[in-house]
Amino acid sequence: GSAFWGIVAGLLTLLILTPIVIAMMLALRFSPASTLAFVIAAGFIV
Repeated sequence: GSAFWGIVAGLLTLLILTPIVIAMMLALRFSPASTLAFVIAAGFIV
């Protein structure tokens, strides 16, 4: 039970965090390659 909810919580956090990271990188005028790198890095942090 708790392992399942741990996975669900991680996935929900990732779904919320990804658009925020993309918006921040685009607002700071990072290149698409850098934006992708930051999104992947944010995914590993979660």
